[in-house]
Amino acid sequence: MEKNDHGHGQGWSERQIGVYHRFGGNVKAVMVLLHANTATKAHSRLQQVFSDGQYQQQSSTSPLLLHALILSSYLDNWRPNLQQLGAWCLSKENQFLTVGLKHPSLCFQELQELRDLESRLLLASGILHSSLAVVQGIESCGRSLMTAKSALNPVGSVWGVDATDPTSELRFLGVLGLKCTGYFQSVDLIHRRVNVVIGLLSDGLSQQSQKTANNIADSSFALTQKSVNDSYIVKVVTVITVVYLPMQGVATFFGMNLTGLSDESDKLRFAHNWWLFLATALPLTLVTLGVLWIAWRLEKKRKSKQQVSTTV
Repeated sequence: MEKNDHGHGQGWSERQIGVYHRFGGNVKAVMVLLHANTATKAHSRLQQVFSDGQYQQQSSTSPLLLHALILSSYLDNWRPNLQQLGAWCLSKENQFLTVGLKHPSLCFQELQELRDLESRLLLASGILHSSLAVVQGIESCGRSLMTAKSALNPVGSVWGVDATDPTSELRFLGVLGLKCTGYFQSVDLIHRRVNVVIGLLSDGLSQQSQKTANNIADSSFALTQKSVNDSYIVKVVTVITVVYLPMQGVATFFGMNLTGLSDESDKLRFAHNWWLFLATALPLTLVTLGVLWIAWRLEKKRKSKQQVSTTV
């Protein structure tokens, strides 16, 4: 983990360092260090070690010193990084615990940021797990070399003629391993808290969607109710028209033959066969109403069949 000056994001970059180290009692030690940048903290610390005569002699006789130096150059950067991520996660958790459903912070953009943080925590977990494996591997290699030194030659052995005791380096590597374990546990804790915040935000977005769906359903019900009322009014007007038109047609057919003004008074006078109007108009009206009823029944059956076919 390394601090960057990109001006965007969280301000940290995950770096992968490649190290090739060949060491032996009768072979010249060779180390190749691969890094993404030219001027790095590990490079400057290595230059300082090789410029100091005492450290240079120790580094030539102890293969663990350089590895411990490289690992310690970047491992402690996890502390401020995780503190920053934990503080950001805590602020989001406090925000979504007290926010209302209509608050603008309940949006998909916040969920995207949390998902991005979740993916970065997964990457950090993998890096720390690998770093812990590297530290334990180097520590195991150092202990094996100590065993070989004691078994072969307490004086010279594979460490060289003026070999230094690597016990301090092994203890330091043990401390680095404990730090890796602690940072790994911190990442796991932050990851779980991020999952809690994601759950809160997802529940809030679901409640928003459900509320919107309920509003749409209420509006649709009101519109349907209004349509039903309008349809009822249309049916009433249709029935009145169906009753009125046959009688109007019969009245027009008979004309003024059934009614007229009395010669003796100004009152309306009906003919003796006025019942012909009723005998003609009533059956015609009933037939018209029957045709209308049959048409409505057929329309209702057609709509029912359409609903059944749509459901299937």
